[in-house]
Amino acid sequence: MRLKAHLRRRCRERGLSKSSTTGKTSFHGELQKLTTKELNKAQCEILKTVQRDAFSNELTAIQNQSGKGSEMNANKRHRRKQQGYSRFHRLDPFIDADGILRVGGRLSCAEGSYESKHPAIIPQDHHITELIIRHCHIQTAHQGRGMTINQLRSSGFWVLSGSSTVSRLIRKCVTCRRLRGESQWQKMSNLPKDRVEPTPPFTYSCMDVFGPWVIKEGRKELKRYGLLFSCMASRAVHIETLNSMTTDSFINALRRFLSIRGPVRQLRSDRGTNFIGAEAELREGSNTHQDKIQEFLLRNDCDYIHFKFNVPSASHMGGVWERQIRSIRRVLETLLYEAGQQLDDESLRTLMNEAAAIVNSRPLTVDNLNDPTHPEPLTPNHLLTMKTNVLLPPPGHFQREDLYSRKDGGEFSISLTNSGSVGSESFSRVFNHVRNGLAHSVKPV
Repeated sequence: MRLKAHLRRRCRERGLSKSSTTGKTSFHGELQKLTTKELNKAQCEILKTVQRDAFSNELTAIQNQSGKGSEMNANKRHRRKQQGYSRFHRLDPFIDADGILRVGGRLSCAEGSYESKHPAIIPQDHHITELIIRHCHIQTAHQGRGMTINQLRSSGFWVLSGSSTVSRLIRKCVTCRRLRGESQWQKMSNLPKDRVEPTPPFTYSCMDVFGPWVIKEGRKELKRYGLLFSCMASRAVHIETLNSMTTDSFINALRRFLSIRGPVRQLRSDRGTNFIGAEAELREGSNTHQDKIQEFLLRNDCDYIHFKFNVPSASHMGGVWERQIRSIRRVLETLLYEAGQQLDDESLRTLMNEAAAIVNSRPLTVDNLNDPTHPEPLTPNHLLTMKTNVLLPPPGHFQREDLYSRKDGGEFSISLTNSGSVGSESFSRVFNHVRNGLAHSVKPV
């Protein structure tokens, strides 16, 4: 539009110079700033050009309609409808003093600008229409269809089939697709070998640290962390507590874990400083006493623990254990709400173990969970303890104030029963059952 205004000014100046001189024209200096009147004139010229290209038959029919009544016979009315005048006859169109086709209506006496009461009609498939819609879309800070159409009306434009036209152009907007586009779903790769190999629980494990929790020890408040070990095959969990994030504290927790769950062949984790330090110390110690360690491992039919770390800044690669941490946090929220928000070291370890027992009682697949003819769903506790029931806290009246007292609690004994036993089914058979169930429950992405 500005280019059109500059060309109109240049042509007018050239005409004046020809009439006042011998026909020679010259250009003096830079382009001067345009006035509002010149911009409006340029806009009118562009709109008339667009309407002549798109609505030539309609403009002729409306001009004939504005003539004398004797000239409006039935043949002309029929020919006018055949020419396509009915495309926007509901808009009550008329041609204003500038020769622009505008929307009619009954709002001529209302307050407001002339352009907003009688917007100019423009086609939906013209390049100028696309430029106008994109300009109004940018003026509304790349908002949706409704706000863009409202901006078009306020600017004095009426686009035929405006909703569909605006929606089509917004879908092509690069900025909108970048800011509000739907994320693409990536096809998942094959499961690693340690996820599908039938091995005893925790042979292939993963680990991560979560927390911290603040405990009370006398008058001091100390931080404690949770160390999660998760089996890659059976999806069972084991939780240890860390007094600090140092390498020594992690090695002690790893020793406790190995003493309970047995030897481990591989450990997956992220690149935590305590994990990296422990792996370096164990590797350095094994290099110093290579012969003795190899002889000991061969005698006990074990392999050296292999640490497998994720690449840096790739937390999404640890989704196997990150999802387990979320489940444990949800269980701990309820347990801490019932037991108290401020605990001592011993109470925190107790709640950690209870949370691990609850998470290990979840079903490994939910395909036939509501089927009465299907047997009881398998859980990680089936593979670890051959039991399914979660052991609840002992019965009795425990006051909340006892959590912060220094005296020892009363002694109690609990009788355990072997409920929910699987029987003499071997681990390989149970694992194959679990793997087959999970294979049917996995859906392609």
